[in-house]
Amino acid sequence: MHLSVIPREVNTAAGIAVFLVASWKGGWRERVVGTAIAAEVLFSSYLCGFTTCWVARTLGFQVGPSPWRPSVDDGIVLAICVVCAVRADRYWSIFACSVALLGEVCDLAIFIPGISQWAVMSASLVFTYALEGMVLWGVWSYQRALRDAAGRDLAAGAPPAAAGTAARHGSQGKAKAPPARLPWRRTPRRTRANRRPPERAAGSD
Repeated sequence: MHLSVIPREVNTAAGIAVFLVASWKGGWRERVVGTAIAAEVLFSSYLCGFTTCWVARTLGFQVGPSPWRPSVDDGIVLAICVVCAVRADRYWSIFACSVALLGEVCDLAIFIPGISQWAVMSASLVFTYALEGMVLWGVWSYQRALRDAAGRDLAAGAPPAAAGTAARHGSQGKAKAPPARLPWRRTPRRTRANRRPPERAAGSD
């Protein structure tokens, strides 16, 4: 059974659902990757597919089947995942990069003789679902980090409002500490105009 026979409405609904959940409960990384997935699914399903391109026909261009188009779309998603994984403090972004890379390799497999288009599209769909699962994992871990940070702040005696605010300062919910004073910075010297004369002691006159 080929997974590429799944109706495109189902694939589109799954991508939009992940995007909505990430926008509602996720951090900025989850939102960015979820938006990229939803945009790629909508574009490949309705605007410019593997065999036809509605955008090109609307502009008056005659474009035939392009085996490069899926690899370009998935390559953009992979680049976004890599950017989101930089300085990330949770593991879901690393696994998302791995899944996106596997999807890109799968798209390039269309150029290997003997591999059919149906096989490539089916495998690419599997990795798309896996990437959507990584985003949902990221949303779950983000909410857990917020709850843990709020619990630590409440245990330390912070009020609930301050705990919730501190939980949103960092990706792990830690409040940002004030910048430390640099050792090489000196206190500005007072000028002659700003220097106050010493007060005379009482009874010195």
